[in-house]
Amino acid sequence: MIRPDAVDYRGHRVVGARLAEPGLDDEIGFHSSERERPLLRHYHALDRAQLVVLVERGLVAPADGARMAAALRRFVEPGIEAGYLALGAGMHSGEVAVISDLGEEVGGRLEAGRASGEVVQVAWRLMEAAALRTLLAALARARGVLLDQAAAHTTSVMPGYTHSQHAQVVTLAHVLLAWEAGLARCFERGAEAHARVNRSPAGSGNMSGSDQQLDRARAAELLGFDGPLENTYDAIQHNDHAIECLGLLATLGSLITRWAQDLYLYGSQEVAMLEVPDRFCGTSALMPQKKNPRLLEYLQGASASALGGLTTAILVEKTPSGGAIVERTLFVEALARGFGEAERNLGWLALAVSESRWDLERMRELARTHGATASTLASTLARERGWAWRTAHEVVGTAVRLASERGVAAGEITSALLDEASELYCGEPAGLSEGSVQEALDPLTAARRHDLLGGPAPEESERLLPGRRAALARDGEFVAALAARTGAAERALDDAFDRIARGEPASEAAEPES
Repeated sequence: MIRPDAVDYRGHRVVGARLAEPGLDDEIGFHSSERERPLLRHYHALDRAQLVVLVERGLVAPADGARMAAALRRFVEPGIEAGYLALGAGMHSGEVAVISDLGEEVGGRLEAGRASGEVVQVAWRLMEAAALRTLLAALARARGVLLDQAAAHTTSVMPGYTHSQHAQVVTLAHVLLAWEAGLARCFERGAEAHARVNRSPAGSGNMSGSDQQLDRARAAELLGFDGPLENTYDAIQHNDHAIECLGLLATLGSLITRWAQDLYLYGSQEVAMLEVPDRFCGTSALMPQKKNPRLLEYLQGASASALGGLTTAILVEKTPSGGAIVERTLFVEALARGFGEAERNLGWLALAVSESRWDLERMRELARTHGATASTLASTLARERGWAWRTAHEVVGTAVRLASERGVAAGEITSALLDEASELYCGEPAGLSEGSVQEALDPLTAARRHDLLGGPAPEESERLLPGRRAALARDGEFVAALAARTGAAERALDDAFDRIARGEPASEAAEPES
């Protein structure tokens, strides 16, 4: 007889059954508990839900179910992760523990109708859904910090940049509201992804399910899913749920990377609009004057990991259906790392914005000095003289050139210099008063005049803030509702498993799925 003794059982891939010689699994660690750390607690949840369904459907006797429940509890007495790592059988550790404890006649019933692909997909989606809920909460917290800072800086003018040159006047509130809008869209993407991820593959086998008549709807309910995926082939063979999550992480990472580079510029010694606290910085072993903004440098790499994971996932998914079995571990590793880094980076971004010192006088000085108000001056000229926009634009451009050639800052153009430029360009003076010129060149005036929908005018930022706070509050309620539903599902699984552990008969409320 080739069946191993129960105490020696280490899994179904034994030599002498289907395989005549040892495989490479042990060597490469494909089904390793260590490699599958992010999924271990979800494997255990699935084992518990599976046992509940088996007893409720009459596939396991209540007395045997109680013994199996006790064995599963003993298996994780040191802790779920510790139990799995000690046994080392990855996704099948629960079955190995129960068979080793109770023998194959009883313990061998735990995985009835299941396949490795199903186990992985269930745990994978549970991990993603939990990580998405955590990420949504982190996004909400970061948005709250940005909105608080925006409210404090509606009149804090500064230059906006294009092509690394001063472009137009903005306010710090305008910039931070733009950042919050980006995070709000990521929240929407995350909420939409959660709705698609939080569907159950349980009971799908490896594509066609099983004739064991497992209740897929009941398994989904016990695991906190919103319901089962309808097509068992789709449930196991398609990994677009992971690609969607990695796409979200890559998108979020690209935004954080860009904003970190903006902060890096603002904090440079030449720009000097921002000073990062010492605790977020490092120094040099050689150059004692250095204060290197390490936090911002870490954030500048925020997109690298997620983008690498997304690229890997898309390339893996080019294989025929059912072919990318080993490579799916790359998905899980990239997702676990990516979600963790995204949550950390959001917290760091909030700290960089809220705890750095903004030099408001320097910001105002730069907003005037290098021409960020030039377009406002051109608008003033066009409006007061009735000139075509292009004519006014070229006259001011000529004035900026003349000022540069004479060592005069663009923000110090006078009405006389503007007249000279106008004579040179179109043969007549601009004719603006000195008061009109200086008012147009004032950064706060420029910001106030840009009072279009969503513009940098302080009044517009103040108008937008209540709506953004209301949207954030609704999103906070959404996160709380998800957490409540998850908590309720976890308690329901605990209650059902406790009933099985007590050897009670199947609940009358448990009805076979139609």
